[in-house]
Amino acid sequence: MKKELKTLSRLVLSVAAFLLVFGFNVSSAKAASVRQIAQTQNSVTIEWDQPYVGSSYKMTSLYLGYAEDFSTALANAKAKQVPLAVGSSSYTFYGLKPGTEYEVKISYDYMNKKGSPVYSSGVGTITIKTTPGQVTGLNQIRWYRFIHNLEIGWDRQTAADGYEYLFQTHKGKTIDSGVTSGTGFSEPVKNYVVYKAQVRAYSTINGQTYYGDWSPTAYFFTQPSKGANDAVVGAKLSGSKLSVSWKKMDGVSGYNVFVSDKAKSGYKKVKSVGANKTKVSVSKYGKKKFKGNKTYYVYVQAYKKVNGQTFTTGVNYITVLKKNRTSYIYSDSNGQYE
Repeated sequence: MKKELKTLSRLVLSVAAFLLVFGFNVSSAKAASVRQIAQTQNSVTIEWDQPYVGSSYKMTSLYLGYAEDFSTALANAKAKQVPLAVGSSSYTFYGLKPGTEYEVKISYDYMNKKGSPVYSSGVGTITIKTTPGQVTGLNQIRWYRFIHNLEIGWDRQTAADGYEYLFQTHKGKTIDSGVTSGTGFSEPVKNYVVYKAQVRAYSTINGQTYYGDWSPTAYFFTQPSKGANDAVVGAKLSGSKLSVSWKKMDGVSGYNVFVSDKAKSGYKKVKSVGANKTKVSVSKYGKKKFKGNKTYYVYVQAYKKVNGQTFTTGVNYITVLKKNRTSYIYSDSNGQYE
């Protein structure tokens, strides 16, 4: 009986020792300090504490996986995406995207004294950040002509904690500046005034704030119409000629006139004129001649050329010309630069 109790006691102690070593090891591994210690727009360096596997066990491999989402990072770690030298305690990622968060999982395999493999374990996980890049995709989401409001947006950077913006008239008078955690802001505007904006991202890493470069300047303006608060252009059909007119807009480079006999397709650019022109007369759209008994759809876009880039509004309002009477329809193609 004493022998059985002694054997049982040894078994209990062995299990307890195993749980102590590997229970402690697993929990300390998960809690092991993995730190981001350096970063640029395209690289991040991390370091970690070496996991303790116990005197009776030996680490056989060390590896990590990373991705922009956690589940893929775990799968990549399981597939040993980045093999590391056993005993290493740091790694530098290169070729990363600016202003982007990545998830990292560090794991290792180990074996016992007999050389038998033991289940793999984790050193730890971490979310790393590259420093912000230059904001891209700054654009006019929507210009609300009747409530005099403009929505502006840009592409998200996943590592950004926020964005700083500057909103001005095209002549450089500052209307507003501020910060936002989102990827856009709105401003009260006046129709027929051309505005411009710039945005930059910022991110705080290890207590230090990093700023990306300011975006290239983008310009914003509403579609021309016959008056500042009108949705329609002036349009009239005389015989086989169509006359189109609009109010002059200060600060643009010129105007493009489009016509179709269908509301949602078939638009042809029938004229392109300079900034001082406010009316055109055309006799054809594409190869088609105008007919008095048809309904036509017309819109005018102003454009502005700056440093080799052309800005123009999307199609917000389309003038409907039927029996020389004008009305308008609202288009779904809002605020995209061409």
